[in-house]
Amino acid sequence: MSLKQWLSLAVRVLLVPVRSTRVEDSLTGGLLRREGLQLAVLALVTAAPLLTDVRALQLIAGVVDVVVAVVAAIAAVIAWRASRRVAVVAIYAVTVPVFSLLAFVNFSV
Repeated sequence: MSLKQWLSLAVRVLLVPVRSTRVEDSLTGGLLRREGLQLAVLALVTAAPLLTDVRALQLIAGVVDVVVAVVAAIAAVIAWRASRRVAVVAIYAVTVPVFSLLAFVNFSV
């Protein structure tokens, strides 16, 4: 491969389209479904220690629930400011009270 061919190939690789880093471009329907599914699985996982009655696991799950609730509240504000799409904000608006309730239950039991 000559130097000219190598440089041409290197320039093509460097000029490959880059994915957008804008928040509103990342809030697509498919990604929202995946986000909702991930949050639902996380809610089930953090609710599982309630069934096992192991206090240490309940405390860990409670801390995780608090962190997720805070991050979801921040995400709801960012999603509202970035896209103003109701579906995006609704996922996080439902997530905050669900994880807050799970945190309360995990800490109180």
